Formats: sequence, structure tokens, C-alpha cells
Amino acid sequence: MKQVTDELRVGTKDFEVLTRQLIERGTQIRFRAYGNSMYPAIAHGEFVTVAPLKEMDDIAIGDIVLGSINGKLIAHRIMNIKKSGEQCVLFIKGDSISHVDEIRWEEVIGKVIEVERGNKHINLNTNINRLKNVLLVKLSTIGSWLYPGIRRLKKRLKLP
Repeated sequence: MKQVTDELRVGTKDFEVLTRQLIERGTQIRFRAYGNSMYPAIAHGEFVTVAPLKEMDDIAIGDIVLGSINGKLIAHRIMNIKKSGEQCVLFIKGDSISHVDEIRWEEVIGKVIEVERGNKHINLNTNINRLKNVLLVKLSTIGSWLYPGIRRLKKRLKLP
């Protein structure tokens, strides 16, 4: 019997175009995350679900957004929000890195609402997870220094 899958493999630029089109139509998307910049919230290879955003009030400090910076799609945590009239700039960064990027509201594609870790689906919009997200922002300076060191140590000790 033939197995049906919902997996589609596309190149980076095609992925951004397809993602934007689906989100603009109000469709949630699910994809495999690559990289470790959001570790431990999102590990390399885990699936994330991104939902459309209708307005600026749909986001808060601590949320993870998917956006385009210099032609590259990234999902990073909102560290700060600066609004001035109709203009909005988000300051975002990965949990395990120290660099903060600025992204304009127009460059934000959607909000990460779920992470799939093995068979477990983690809803990022529950009250407890929203609290954890805000705490991660507060502790981000420590985390961006600590997590890369933990990864290197695990590699040296050959731990899973």
C-alpha cells in the first residue's frame, strides 16, 4: 500500500514565496526547523507550526515569530517591540545566540504557535508557556552564553 505524506521539499527561495502565499491566505504552515539558534525551545529537526498574524497586537515579548531578514527566513524570539504610530520594529534573537536583529512588522510572516518534539505537541500559547517565554527573554543573556557551551561539552563527552 502506498504511504501518503504531507511533506513537500522546496528550495529556500521557493519556501519563502510559498510560505508567504499560504500565510496571506490565512493558512497555518508546518515545517522542519533547521539550525540550533533557538535551542532549547526549538531543536534542529523539530517541526514547528506557524500561524498568520492579523495585527501588531497579536504578538508580545517572548513570542517566536517567523520573518525574513536579508532574504533569509528565521524564527526567533521577540526581545522587545518599538511602536511609533503605524510603524513597528521588533527586536528578535535566537535563544542560544547573543546577536539581536531588528525586523519591521512588514517583514514578519507569522507566529510560531506549536513545536513538535517527538510525539509531543507543545502549544506555545498556553499561559504557562507564555510565562516561560517571557522568562526566557529575561534570562536570554545567560542562555546565549550557556547553551553553546553545553552543546560543545555534550559533543566532547559524546552525549546524545
